[in-house]
Amino acid sequence: RLVTDDGEHARDLSLPVYAFSSASELAACVDFGRLHRVRQGYGYAGVETPHTSENAPLDDGIFFLDMKTDTTKLVLSLAELADDVAPRGKGAVHWVDHLEFSPDGRSLVFLHRWLACDGAPITRVMLMDRSGRNIRCLRDCGAAGHGLWLKNDTYGIWGRKGSVATKIRGTTSRKSMPLRALAYVGRRLLPPALKKRFNQECF
Repeated sequence: RLVTDDGEHARDLSLPVYAFSSASELAACVDFGRLHRVRQGYGYAGVETPHTSENAPLDDGIFFLDMKTDTTKLVLSLAELADDVAPRGKGAVHWVDHLEFSPDGRSLVFLHRWLACDGAPITRVMLMDRSGRNIRCLRDCGAAGHGLWLKNDTYGIWGRKGSVATKIRGTTSRKSMPLRALAYVGRRLLPPALKKRFNQECF
């Protein structure tokens, strides 16, 4: 629900909102029921939707909601994002989170994520304009999160540089199974200090 400044009026929106533009005339929306399935704590628990059990639905993804008319439009589907990284992530669960408009409301940053075979997420940092076009990948590093807009054209985010290990974890081919198993064991058995040093030297 949205409440006006005088607190006397409210209205229901057709979709739950993840992020508002600076002027609040445009909102970016996702399926929060499905999001809870893939990222607990970020979505709505106990809300089943038609896409809850789908890995990369064609009719779900990022929606734009016009706040004046309450009309919605699917601007980017999860199936499109999955196809964009094929054959990586084939058959994996895909989702988006950390949606955030630029200060001037002209651009939207979001994270495209999918589950690797070892159960941990692979992340790409993505950008689109407010029309839902000009979609591009800013960083395909495998690990990124907790960013913020520094200027209208500058976005800062924590992340690692891309690595061979990340590329291996993101593949699904049978030939890479031994290497994926090695990456899986390494993520769990290497001491934190050694893993940190490895990232700093090799990523």
